[in-house]
Amino acid sequence: MKYAFIAEHRPQYSVRRMCRCLNIHPSGFYAWIKNPLSHRAREDARQTKLLEEAWNDSGKVYGYRKLHDDLVELGETSCPNRVARLARLAGIRAEIGYKRKPGKYGGRPSVVVDNTLDRQFDVTAPDTGVCVILCPGAFSYAMGKRSSNIMASWLLTRCHSRTDRFHSTEVALRAK
Repeated sequence: MKYAFIAEHRPQYSVRRMCRCLNIHPSGFYAWIKNPLSHRAREDARQTKLLEEAWNDSGKVYGYRKLHDDLVELGETSCPNRVARLARLAGIRAEIGYKRKPGKYGGRPSVVVDNTLDRQFDVTAPDTGVCVILCPGAFSYAMGKRSSNIMASWLLTRCHSRTDRFHSTEVALRAK
């Protein structure tokens, strides 16, 4: 970054004065001018081009694992982590899920089946009342028809005695 700054302002100021102000040696700047990219950076750029070619050849479907296998077949030496890093930096991603995306597709509409049993599903009023009774140890549900006094009760625990069941049924009848 410092070398790029010096190269940009080179026409206005002397290189030695800028190097002294930035606390770097002028020979480092001249070495950077001669060879601005390191060996690794050049290799990364070369392998990124190979990765993009392999990715385009695969129909932009392959991820870094298969791209690494392609590079090995080409005779390149690199580890999967490096390929993953280069693919991430280049914006290369695997396409996940090749299936159709959710939405509307053509086809026949669903057919509604006729009511062959002639059932009437129109309800004027509910036929069953549900009453929840809080007992000290558990819940008790009492259900029955509103038109009659017949009630059935169920307790959700085994610890209640017979008298507790009768008591919950009486409470349900009174609540009705």
